[in-house]
Amino acid sequence: MSQIIPPSSPNVSASSAPLSSGSVNDAAEEQVTGAVYWRNLEEYANTEAFQTALGDEFAGGYEPEQVLSMSRRRFVQLMAASMSLAGLSLSGCRRYPEEKLAPFAARPAGRTPGGLQYYASMIERGGVSDAVVVTAFDGRPIKIEGNETHPFSLGATDVFAQASVLEQYDPQRMRWVLRGEGKSSRSTWPVFGKAAKNAMEVGGNKVAILSEASESPSVLRMKAKLLAKYPGAKWYTWESINRDNSIAGLKGAFGGKGARPIYDLNDAKIIATFGADLLWGIGGSIRYAKQWSKVRDGVDKANGKTSNRLYAVEATFSQTGSVADYRLAVCNRTMTLVIGEVAAIVLGDGKYRVGELKPEEQKFAEEVAADLLAHRGESLIVAGEGQSPEVHALVAVLNDALGNSGKQVFYVEEGSEGDNLGQIQELTKRMLGEEIETLVIIGGNPVFDAPADVDFGGGLAKVKNSVHLTTYLNETSVKCGWQLPRAGYLESWGDGRTWDGGVSLQQPLILPLFDGKSPIELMAILAGEDETDGYSIVRETAVATGVAAAGNQGAWQKVLQVGYKEGTGYSALSGKAKLIGAATAKRPEGWEVEFVKSGQVYDGRFANSGWLQELPEAMTKVTWDNVAIISVSDSLQKLGIKKDGQLVKLNVGGKSVTLPAYRMPGQAEGVVTVAMGYGRKEQRAGTFSIGHDVGVNVYPVRTSGSMHYDDIKLEVTSDRQSLALTQNHYLLDAIGMKGKRERVGNKFANGSIVRESTLEGYEKDPKFATKSDHFGTIPLQLWEPPSTNDDGSASYNAEAKNVPVDYTDTHAWGMTVDMNKCIGCNACIVACQAENNIPVAGKDQVLMHREMHWIRTDRYFKTDPKDEFATKPEISHMPMMCQHCENAPCEQVCPVAATVHDSEGLNTMVYNRCIGTRYCSNNCPYKVRRFNYFDYHSKNPRGMAKPWLNWPDTQQRDVVNEIKKMMFNPDVTVRMRGVMEKCTFCTQRIARAKIDTKNAWAKGITNNDANAPAKPTIAADAVQTACQQTCPTDAIIFGNLLNKESKVKKSMSQERTYPVLAQLNTRPRTQYMAKIRNPRKDDAGDHRGEITQDVTHTKA
Repeated sequence: MSQIIPPSSPNVSASSAPLSSGSVNDAAEEQVTGAVYWRNLEEYANTEAFQTALGDEFAGGYEPEQVLSMSRRRFVQLMAASMSLAGLSLSGCRRYPEEKLAPFAARPAGRTPGGLQYYASMIERGGVSDAVVVTAFDGRPIKIEGNETHPFSLGATDVFAQASVLEQYDPQRMRWVLRGEGKSSRSTWPVFGKAAKNAMEVGGNKVAILSEASESPSVLRMKAKLLAKYPGAKWYTWESINRDNSIAGLKGAFGGKGARPIYDLNDAKIIATFGADLLWGIGGSIRYAKQWSKVRDGVDKANGKTSNRLYAVEATFSQTGSVADYRLAVCNRTMTLVIGEVAAIVLGDGKYRVGELKPEEQKFAEEVAADLLAHRGESLIVAGEGQSPEVHALVAVLNDALGNSGKQVFYVEEGSEGDNLGQIQELTKRMLGEEIETLVIIGGNPVFDAPADVDFGGGLAKVKNSVHLTTYLNETSVKCGWQLPRAGYLESWGDGRTWDGGVSLQQPLILPLFDGKSPIELMAILAGEDETDGYSIVRETAVATGVAAAGNQGAWQKVLQVGYKEGTGYSALSGKAKLIGAATAKRPEGWEVEFVKSGQVYDGRFANSGWLQELPEAMTKVTWDNVAIISVSDSLQKLGIKKDGQLVKLNVGGKSVTLPAYRMPGQAEGVVTVAMGYGRKEQRAGTFSIGHDVGVNVYPVRTSGSMHYDDIKLEVTSDRQSLALTQNHYLLDAIGMKGKRERVGNKFANGSIVRESTLEGYEKDPKFATKSDHFGTIPLQLWEPPSTNDDGSASYNAEAKNVPVDYTDTHAWGMTVDMNKCIGCNACIVACQAENNIPVAGKDQVLMHREMHWIRTDRYFKTDPKDEFATKPEISHMPMMCQHCENAPCEQVCPVAATVHDSEGLNTMVYNRCIGTRYCSNNCPYKVRRFNYFDYHSKNPRGMAKPWLNWPDTQQRDVVNEIKKMMFNPDVTVRMRGVMEKCTFCTQRIARAKIDTKNAWAKGITNNDANAPAKPTIAADAVQTACQQTCPTDAIIFGNLLNKESKVKKSMSQERTYPVLAQLNTRPRTQYMAKIRNPRKDDAGDHRGEITQDVTHTKA
């Protein structure tokens, strides 16, 4: 990473010094250098603390001086104990525990032991269903994938779907029917049914049902039956993260008809978002991410390269904003002003102007409007939920005026009634007025997440009979008279509707582990139905809705097989949108707080998921916490915050919460962004220990009048909290960092790590990403690589004379990662964790740089050297995993050959050879190897690691919960302490494909099939790694480099594909595709160095 000299700032106080002068830390008046590409503020400012961290060999708080000052006797004692606890003294000669086998007397019909089964299903969240395919092994669901055939899944999923397997096997789920508040006693479903029936019958109009949002046809049918049975009862819906504003706005825009927007980005050349996370955070975003990325494939056309252009206006970085070609960071109220200015220009009427804009904001609005007008019928405008109903109606009018309606945006009937806020307010008012005697709560946690000025908990205390169907015993459950275990989506029948309204089916793969019931089964019990099992209810609904006719079992089985029914979406709406009133906004005079959903725990419902808690937040890279995100300039100039973790107090209407501050480049000035859903409390021991007291609950300052943002008073305290950040991990030493600055890139130039250009620059110089590559100038290895081409690069042409036959035996596995598509959504990280049995280490271990993820998504900022406070950074996301180097430095230093190459190019791990020297990790230039300092599967992530004094192989058997064991992928070894691990290119999937291919090949040979191939070669693209399969933007491609028809061979052949750190002589099988930005042609000045660039390398 190269260095630049920023403008000097002598005699500047610590509170107002620019970032580039080192003021992010205690070196405020020290003149330092700032990098163009950087991962964190300390690296950008090159502070003294950062330099200290570079030289810290023992990251995370080790004190080697204690060892130096010890006596020889004490040192030997500690070393002996360490080796014993690590299992080294036992690993060479293990006495394996006695195990007893209980084989089947006969194989069950239709079952192949050890085989995988795949079932189409769905998962509902916030009333919207996602179509998925569930992988099962011997009756255990172990992995979730997207449904490739479904138009709103297209084979991809998000982090929440991937992590749902962990929730299924969480031993802390509700296990029994419990009766009584406080210390409940166990009961049964029949006893509950009788008590509930009596309470409902005598309740009259004092009966209410509060449910999570659901558009399930079966839920709606059972709701109708329940309300018909008890005509005095009333149904309410509550979701803390809802679409009330957009539903109200579009309902008014279309004359009282509820309207839901369906976007089509396939032909959208210009996209403008206003507070909307189009590619990750809204309904249908997986489909939109697929379409957006598909258009970006146009950059690789041989002639006439094309791409889309994305504008984003937002307060804090979203996934969409992080990949925008142009981004304006303003507060939520100012967004309304910018939209008004765009509307005034597009519609040619000044009445839409809401207020005065600053020169930079005015310029941005004019440029957006001009680009939209220049691409009529080829553009799209999207508003986020933080915007008012009037703005949503205005955006619909703008899309009509630009000719986008019917092309880039369609409208269908709205399946949700909206007004979540009004419903929770009405119900609470009735409870406080003692108008409710019986309340049934289906899912959710309203005591925790209801608006602060809605005293739901106080009202619930006045309800005589209260019932809660719940996955976990939570803040709401303990205040109810009955607590009922809820069956998960993997163990119950159900149905739902995807974003367009299409019906999807949910089928169980396993019996309920804890005697749980699904919502429709509970409703059937309450309604006194004869059929209360989920299958009968869903089957009858399928008949009623035309999904499958009665008696036509073949049609029913076909729908189950694909998981959804075509042609069942909501009816399309036509007509022009109309305004519902003038959008109004006024700039805040002080601080503004923005409430956003968490990318880890959502609204709090996933807080007990260790996978999600330890998942680095996409932009901050914070784990096990939520933070108050503040701009760099505000932090330094207004607040004097010099280091992340400084505690700040947010005061709203007499209430306050205190969070650690995080200084975010590109954050809107005057805005503090906080994620909801943290700060959950365990109600009884052993019921929510993972999520207990993680982060800070910000719901107490979120009121009904400020569901998205509010005015606050901000106070900086003198206290500080340690944040478990991962972006600062795997730092190089000072000498290595100097070389890294050159490798990452000089100012306005490419390095050998991050490479990018503009669309115009790529057209002028197609070979910009590789033209200066040279190989072997810094030999880290003991011998020459299996190179084949004259320039030293690897060749995968099987007919070449000097092909590396040792690494291309039938297949040559490789991967490409397209940085032009990656949005940093983290789905690949959780998919890898689920597929490969990767443990959760815990916050204490993350603080010591010991997280175990095989993939890390490096987030690089890029700023102009004149941008002292990093107000306008550009971002590049780079997923980094094992590169499977053909000339791997790790292999050549392992003393026991625990990491070796196979014949097809995989850098493999032989776990039972590994003795834990960690030489391989030290010698890996990509820093992608992970070491098991403890048996993390046996360790409680929230507790301290304890020594295991028995045989090492018995720890997992004796400690790991039997239910938790059910989620492990049996094809992947569950590692123990003292073992190194890393990405394997999902070798277990390759092995399964080989077995299937070889069996088919052998069958063809046996049957004298003339079309049988000469060798059992896996078909092109038949193997997908877990990260590739879940990626919503198809940024990751894997396959056989020897197959000319494979996608990876084609992507590897693109001119913008390059190996990272090529000069280190490693010959990586994983290569990256340079990022291509698409600025306007009249704006090349802002990207002046990206038109033609040279790649620079560190010299030997």
